Amino acid sequence: MTVNGARVQLPAGSLVKIRANADTTGTLSLRGSNILGCSLADATLFMNGTQAARGIFSDCFIPSVQSYHANLTFAIEPTYGEVREILVNGNEVLAGPQNSYIVVSEDSQNPGKDLTVVAVPGYYEGSASRYSISPALIASFVTASSLEGSAPLNVSFLDRSAGSPDSWLWDFGDGTSSQEQNPTHLYGSPGSYDVSLTVKNEDQTDSTALQNAVIVTPPRVVANFTASPLTGPEPLTVRFTDQSTGFPTSWNWTFQETSWNMTFYNTGSTIYDTSTNQNPTETFTDPGTYDVWLTVNNVYGSSDIIRPGYVVVTSPYNISTDDILVKTGKPGYIEQDSSVQFIVSNTPAAITINGTYYDLPKGAVVRIVAGSDQQGDITIDSNRILKFAFPDMAVYMNGNLLAGGRIDSIYIPYMMQFQTGLTYYFSPNSAQTYEAINGQQYLSDLDNAWIRIYDLGINKQGTLSLISGKNTTYIEGADNQTVQDWILQ
Repeated sequence: MTVNGARVQLPAGSLVKIRANADTTGTLSLRGSNILGCSLADATLFMNGTQAARGIFSDCFIPSVQSYHANLTFAIEPTYGEVREILVNGNEVLAGPQNSYIVVSEDSQNPGKDLTVVAVPGYYEGSASRYSISPALIASFVTASSLEGSAPLNVSFLDRSAGSPDSWLWDFGDGTSSQEQNPTHLYGSPGSYDVSLTVKNEDQTDSTALQNAVIVTPPRVVANFTASPLTGPEPLTVRFTDQSTGFPTSWNWTFQETSWNMTFYNTGSTIYDTSTNQNPTETFTDPGTYDVWLTVNNVYGSSDIIRPGYVVVTSPYNISTDDILVKTGKPGYIEQDSSVQFIVSNTPAAITINGTYYDLPKGAVVRIVAGSDQQGDITIDSNRILKFAFPDMAVYMNGNLLAGGRIDSIYIPYMMQFQTGLTYYFSPNSAQTYEAINGQQYLSDLDNAWIRIYDLGINKQGTLSLISGKNTTYIEGADNQTVQDWILQ
């Protein structure tokens, strides 16, 4: 026999006792009154009643055993979903994936009984005085989302415990807990977090823990923004919307007027204005081209973005000088950033946007800006606005955004200083078209031209009619310039 690497002789006739000092791993093999193997991680050897050695048993061979007495208890600990099998007298008692606690006991004085015990992996072959199978509670969990990311990080935990627990206690490692079976937890601060789960049923409790289970990194701030409108005559009021990610805590906007020479080279920029608001509204009173620069910060860093030539402010509205009449089978649309402006000079005046009703007081300066290329209808009769129906418009009153979206209805009983920056566009399409400017006919037949009408507005009678259909358009009003260009085919 070998104990702690040293060979121990066992003389014939010796009374030998081997005792496990604690729950231990190892192997044991008994065949036909011969001990062929006995390897134990922690045991004591007694010979003739006296302790002979203690420690690791690595080898044992006894060719003939008499006065044999074995008192063994072999236990297989619960393991989640392990395949296990028990046969008793050739009959299957247990087979398949199990998480049970299994105990086999043998108290025998028959050295002729064969016995094989292997601790890892658990294997027992031989006789048994008794055995037991106890369903075990085993705590286990997985996650349904990433365990690593920037703050704030949402993590969804899923209970996968065996043994049908009826209560759960989660410790998320950040001083918070939950008794839900499948909780979702928000980690708000960077750090490394241990997560543990304790489950219970009527008579059992089990826990499992995962160190450094969740890694939360500092949020990376990334600057971004949008604005509307991006072009128009001065004074142009533009609303900027912060769309930065990473939870910035401060914002620094810089609006720079960019100078260009005749060959369109950038010759420098001059700071026009600055702002520290998250979503500023800036009124540009000088025509020009403006760069917009946004820098955002939080405690973890900063980010900036610059958009050259982002805002274009033109000279004040042109005056519609020429009466125009267009009848065509072409579909057309108002171009993005087109706008009109007027002063309400009589009441009651009102506008409905996205189903919400707004009063417009006398003297209010109203500006309507197209948010996209779109079709719609306008009816202005004797300086009364009866219809201005478009799906995507931003409405400003006295320079402040009133609302944006669909204009359902409008009524202005009388207005003054109607100014237009409306541009109407017809795509190339072969269709019967009639166009007359100041009574002079320009088109009266099939054509495949694109047509753009600049500064579409009211005529001398204060009238503008625009009816946009799917395959037809009617315009009667005034314009500042109309351009036709033919597409050769």
